[in-house]
Amino acid sequence: MKKLLCIKVIFLITYTLSYAKTITVCPDCEISSIKKALQIAEDGDTILIKKGVYKEGNIVVKKSVKLIGEGYPVIDGQKKYEVITVKANNVVIKGLVIQNSGKSDIEDIAGIKFFRTKNCRIEDCILKDNFWGIYFAASKNGVIKNNKIFGPAKLEYLKSAFGTRIETNFGNGIHLWHCKDMLIESNHVKNHRDGIYLEFVKNSTIINNISEKNLRYGLHFMFSNRDNYINNIFRKNGAGVAVMYTKYVYMAHNTFDHNWGMASYGLLLKEIYDSYIYHNTFYKNTTAVFADNTNRTVIEENDFIENGWAVR
Repeated sequence: MKKLLCIKVIFLITYTLSYAKTITVCPDCEISSIKKALQIAEDGDTILIKKGVYKEGNIVVKKSVKLIGEGYPVIDGQKKYEVITVKANNVVIKGLVIQNSGKSDIEDIAGIKFFRTKNCRIEDCILKDNFWGIYFAASKNGVIKNNKIFGPAKLEYLKSAFGTRIETNFGNGIHLWHCKDMLIESNHVKNHRDGIYLEFVKNSTIINNISEKNLRYGLHFMFSNRDNYINNIFRKNGAGVAVMYTKYVYMAHNTFDHNWGMASYGLLLKEIYDSYIYHNTFYKNTTAVFADNTNRTVIEENDFIENGWAVR
């Protein structure tokens, strides 16, 4: 019985692979629209998008397909729309330029958003001038790898009856909410509000990323247990890195440098428990490590170089 079941599974996989097709999209092709390609695609198909500029509003992916760019085609949201929304499992997005999403004070409009997905990945993409960059919500087993995520965020000083206030008028570069078993690897994020933001994210790894020149935090996470942060660089962010209300954190071989200002820290720890902070480098931060109500946490073999304060 087991042997028969195994043969059936192998047959189904082989059948699916043999009938998967590639649909080519280009400005001069018979199929010139990504939305049209998605209409005729079936699970397992690849949509090959040739170089060009595609302005198609909000592109919604509801099938398990691959969207592969050739020559970095530009998918443009025209500053009106969420550029790509993924609502299917096993979707691959690769080699695209995703730019100019809309903006809203009510909705989290992203360059690309994955909603309630499993086993999806985005890699080798360039995201420019989006309200939020890459956004995963209620998802698991996702991969965000080797992307460049450059936002348009800037400080706006607005005068009011209560004095001057600072507006951070854009969202985060990489944003994860209620996710698990995620991999964020080898991305470069800058000029967003927070470079990398995690909330209610568990059993995930953040490795080999550069997060710099973000308005607030290079890395900001809350209520996110059993995550690993390894070999990342957090540089010249407005308030450094904030780690809050979390336990079982592993942070090793990271660099926190040039996070300088009155309210800026290399690493802010608030209500952190049972964690390990090992062999990191803190260079030229106002305060390298600020610990508030942090317990059962080991901080050892770190390098503190030219900081205002090492540990407070």
